[in-house]
Amino acid sequence: MAELELFILPKTLYVESIQRGDQRFERFLFHLIVRNRRPESITADSLEVVLQNPALGAKLSQVFQGDLLEQRFRQSQKMIDESAADGLVIASDKMRGIVGQRLEVEGDWQFLEVACRFKGHCASGVVIEQLAQRRLHRDAPRTKFSLPLRGRWWIAGGHDNFEPHARSFLNALTYAYDFIQIGESGKSYRNAGQRNEDYYAYSQAVLAAADGKIVQALDGIAENRPSQTPEKNPQVYLQPEAIPMTGNTVVIEHGENEYSCYAHLQPALLVQVGEAVKRGQRLGRVGNSGESTEPHLHFHLADGANLAQANGIPVAFSNWFEDAFSIAPTRVEEGILLSREFVESVD
Repeated sequence: MAELELFILPKTLYVESIQRGDQRFERFLFHLIVRNRRPESITADSLEVVLQNPALGAKLSQVFQGDLLEQRFRQSQKMIDESAADGLVIASDKMRGIVGQRLEVEGDWQFLEVACRFKGHCASGVVIEQLAQRRLHRDAPRTKFSLPLRGRWWIAGGHDNFEPHARSFLNALTYAYDFIQIGESGKSYRNAGQRNEDYYAYSQAVLAAADGKIVQALDGIAENRPSQTPEKNPQVYLQPEAIPMTGNTVVIEHGENEYSCYAHLQPALLVQVGEAVKRGQRLGRVGNSGESTEPHLHFHLADGANLAQANGIPVAFSNWFEDAFSIAPTRVEEGILLSREFVESVD
C-alpha cells in the first residue's frame, strides 16, 4: 500500500461545455482527497491540478499551497469523513482535501485528462510525493431533455464551488440543479413565508423531461414546514433518519444508462413504477419533502437510479430562454444551466 493515497473524484469526470452569447467556456468539477497511510503526520506543501491534452501540447495548471491550500483544507474539512488535524497537517491514517473545486476555462481547449500532484513532508525530513490521473469524459447524454417545469424559474442551487451539490460525496448529485420561483418582490414567497402555500414554486406541475419508464416512485412522505427539515423538526417526524433525503421522488429510466430524478415533491404522485411516460407528462407537484427547507424542485441526471451508487451526468436542456426576466431574453437551442440565472421553457 502506498504511503499516501491521492484520489480525484467523482469516479467519472465530465467536461461541461457552456455557451453564453459569443462566449464559450468549459467547466470542470472535482474533489481532491489525500489519505495519509504513514504512522506519522504529513505536512502538505502543495496540491497542483493540471488539465492537459498531450497530443496538442495543451496544458493548464492551478497550484494550491500556503495560505490558499490551508484555507481550502479548512473549508472542506467538515465534508470529509475521518478528516483530522488543523493547518496543513494530515494526521496518520486520516484524510484532508479540497471538496467541490471548479475550474472554468474560456475557449475550447479539448483537454482530455486531469492530473493531480501532491507534495509534502514529514517531521523526520522524509519528502512525500504522489501523482493521480483521470480521463475526462466529453460524451453528452444521448437523451434530449426539456426543462421539467413551465414558466420562469431561478436556478437557486447548481453545482458551483461550495454549493451543496458540489460539496456532496453522493456522486449522483455532482451536476444537480434546484429550481425555485421568485416573485416581483425579489423573494421566493408571499406574506411571511411561514406556510408552504406562501411560496411561488409550491404546487407547480413537475413534468417528465424526456420519454422513459418510471423505475422509482417514493410517495406518502409528509411535507416540512418552511425552514424545518426532518432533522430540525423531530416533533413531526418520529424517525427522521428513516425519511429519504429526496422526499417524495420520481426517477425515470431513459435508456442508455440515463436516469432523471425529480425530488422533494408533494405527496400523491401522478405516476407509478413501471409506467411509461412521455416528455411533458405530469409526474407530480413541487413540494417541500425530505431534506428541503422550502418548496423547490431538485433535478439531476445520473447513470443509475440508486442515489448512493450512481454517478452524475451533465445535462444540456433543449429549447429554453436564458435571462428570462430581461426585455430580450436569449433563446438557447441546447445548453447547460448556470447557477443564479433565470430560465424559462420555450414550450
